Amino acid sequence: MSNPTLLEIWRGALRDPDFRKRYALPMGVLVVVLPLYPMFLFWIETRPGVPIADPILPHLPHADVSMIAFPIIYVSLFGGLFALRAQPVALALGVQSYGWMIVIRMLMMSLLPLEPPADTIVLRDPFVQLFHADSSPLTRDLFFSGHTATLTLVALRQTHPRLRWLFGVLAASLGPLLMIQRAHYSIDVAAAPFFAFCACRLADRVSHRRGT
Repeated sequence: MSNPTLLEIWRGALRDPDFRKRYALPMGVLVVVLPLYPMFLFWIETRPGVPIADPILPHLPHADVSMIAFPIIYVSLFGGLFALRAQPVALALGVQSYGWMIVIRMLMMSLLPLEPPADTIVLRDPFVQLFHADSSPLTRDLFFSGHTATLTLVALRQTHPRLRWLFGVLAASLGPLLMIQRAHYSIDVAAAPFFAFCACRLADRVSHRRGT
């Protein structure tokens, strides 16, 4: 018997009432949150925050490493999604985890308004700059690092141990780059894996409860 195609795998999953109940319907969290997220970030940029005397940043190099950081981000994101393309449950949980991570991040940024480091270098996405060169940069979306948390989610949601290790290394390599850029404080980067783990646990719990 031949192996099922990718289309057949997803058709089977979407036809399964338990899959739709556990994983498809809770996607509504992401559908609701994502359109609100840019407006929230705009509000964050208009709000004054508190500067931090970071004990680690002064001991690190200071440079624009956007051209190194964003390839790591994109390779991790697209590579992680590709690795889970034939695993509907794992991919659905990953998307749900991302939605909960965004909710948690919005809450934390609301509670902890921070000023960017004094010598911050704006982190510019070279791909976005091709189409929106005049887009306003974000500098106050600090606690916690969304890029680091997202890459941590990619690693945590992998089902193969070697891929989990590979994407974990990529996530760990991003944090120091963000600090070298002064795009984040060290606490922003250090806290990101913890909140990513919390988002994964929350997605697991919600999906489990919906299946009972």
